[in-house]
Amino acid sequence: MAIPTLRSPTIQSGGLIPVAHTAQGAGVSPALKWRRPPPGRPYLIIIVRSWLASGGDEIVHWLAYDIPEFLGGLVEDVGQGANWTTGLNSDGNATYLAFPGTDARRVRFDMFASRSQTGLDGPNTWEDTSDIVEKQGALGPFGFEAYDVSLPVLLGMSE
Repeated sequence: MAIPTLRSPTIQSGGLIPVAHTAQGAGVSPALKWRRPPPGRPYLIIIVRSWLASGGDEIVHWLAYDIPEFLGGLVEDVGQGANWTTGLNSDGNATYLAFPGTDARRVRFDMFASRSQTGLDGPNTWEDTSDIVEKQGALGPFGFEAYDVSLPVLLGMSE
């Protein structure tokens, strides 16, 4: 069986988050594409989180669930979906929360594949969603990491 993948056309795995996806730019959500979800798992859950490079201070930037896998991806600056639910970010809003772009943060893009929809009504938090993901035995995470500042900042050196 081929390994499922989650990618972004604008963000390289291990690379930097482009300014367009940060608070210093337009603050738009990145486009995402997926391939080969596990057979019999037609619904996807995507979570984008970041942590300070030194650890701690988790921020949920974007959460979407009950996404039909046949879509194959989501466009940049996607907004609310007609075919899925946008969950709550760390600010309590059902929108994409732009990366600060000022702190050394490690960013994780994760996708889970489930046999059925979550059954959640309205926007929910990652905590609520992850409980359902675990109970359903969803497969994952499949994803990649990136960084929202340059390597010199990550290393504590001036740019």
